[in-house]
Amino acid sequence: AHLDHVGVRNDQVYNGADDNASGSAAVLEAAEAVSMAQVRRSVIFVLLTAEEKGLLGAFHFADNPPGPADDIVLNINLDMVGRNSPEFPDALLALASEEGRTDLVGLIREVNETQVGATLDWRLIEGEDPHGHVQRSDQLAFMQKGIPAILITRGFMGPDYHEPSDDPETI
Repeated sequence: AHLDHVGVRNDQVYNGADDNASGSAAVLEAAEAVSMAQVRRSVIFVLLTAEEKGLLGAFHFADNPPGPADDIVLNINLDMVGRNSPEFPDALLALASEEGRTDLVGLIREVNETQVGATLDWRLIEGEDPHGHVQRSDQLAFMQKGIPAILITRGFMGPDYHEPSDDPETI
């Protein structure tokens, strides 16, 4: 997830509660859950910055990983997960790149169906993505390095997207 938002514009503070404090909070919760579980693989939790300035933090990390890039099995990006968007009111959107792992989407669907039970909406990987979700968030940097990636989001373009009204009470 990314920590930044658009900052201050015209003397108005843009808090970015959904974009992307919600994703950052979800990463921290996931890290806490994993720390209490026995895992068979190393897991790296990363909160990136400068997503709003062109995915700069993600590109830097993908270009300079803490270990061999070939050892990164999957990037899961959480962006704007705190509030449903008007376009996708009832589901989490799941957009994946099967780059380097052709069974990724099937695996995610199976794990979700058997263990998680989230309502995942896959229509954007099965058809046109009119808002360019994949190109607009941090998973793109990993995909361009050939690392399989998935974006989990509630969708962009809600009424408070990049507005000073993206405050905690809207979550």
